[in-house]
Amino acid sequence: IGYTLNQLPTCPNKQDHLRLYGLKLNRDEVADNIKYDLKADLFNAGVMVDYYPFVSRFHLTTGVFYAGNKISGEAVSSQNLEIGNNIYTPDEVGTLHGKVKANKVAPYVGIGWGKMTGGKNQFKFLFDVGVMFHGTPKADLIPDIPTDSPLNRDPALRAEFDANLIQEIAGFQDDVADFTLYPVISLGIGIKF
Repeated sequence: IGYTLNQLPTCPNKQDHLRLYGLKLNRDEVADNIKYDLKADLFNAGVMVDYYPFVSRFHLTTGVFYAGNKISGEAVSSQNLEIGNNIYTPDEVGTLHGKVKANKVAPYVGIGWGKMTGGKNQFKFLFDVGVMFHGTPKADLIPDIPTDSPLNRDPALRAEFDANLIQEIAGFQDDVADFTLYPVISLGIGIKF
């Protein structure tokens, strides 16, 4: 969804606009040998500037997004979980919550074809492809250990679990560290009134 703010008369080769994107996804995914029920709530709002370097509809786009994307998951298993260098039962660990966060502010660059203002046609079409640079995501794991778990009764066992959890978080972080770019494909349709 997008909204064109203006095309300044002094800059006919420039167009400013807002973009809003949103999507919810649910899927199962394996991260560092643990199966998670993942939920992704994706919401991005951006301020863009299209620059038309030629007398055509080809444009270069730059801007900045507020990236309110939330990715979380739960490992609820009836099977044992390998965490770090040890195997733990569901009775010991309970539910393992995972989350991934990236920077909230993400610069954007792209290229595209189309123009939402000007011209005589009533219907306008826009295509844009680019990337948001949201930085290296941060991964975390939080166990929801049951109160009757042996991990809560034995300090040595809990210390070993905490060390294994730190190792598991490091492996999870390695799994997501390369996802510094967020690809974006935009299709726009406009109607001139």
